[in-house]
Amino acid sequence: TQVLNESGLVLAACHSLVVVDDETLGDPLESASLSAMRWNVTTTTHGPSRQTRERIVPMPSTEKRTGGQALMIDSLPVTKLEILTRHHFSSKLQRMSCVVNDVDNRRVFAVVKG
Repeated sequence: TQVLNESGLVLAACHSLVVVDDETLGDPLESASLSAMRWNVTTTTHGPSRQTRERIVPMPSTEKRTGGQALMIDSLPVTKLEILTRHHFSSKLQRMSCVVNDVDNRRVFAVVKG
């Protein structure tokens, strides 16, 4: 599935999926979008406080399927995203937004859908 890079960034970063006991839970449509892009939600721990954050990364290649591709934003590949802040869907505003960290390139994006 080919996805435009900016659209892919929104699909990969702006969602309500969470990892609980190594299982991804949340909206099936958002999960299907990530799967179609061949990206996955995992968790990582940060700093001395051992704070857990969700990390969104491309899936590796398998014998049957190619792996997820890096998203090219301003000529730099995005391969690891961490959700810093999530503003859940608001019926009144008809949108949701997230602030995400591009781990490798030390950039922060605000992404919105709705």
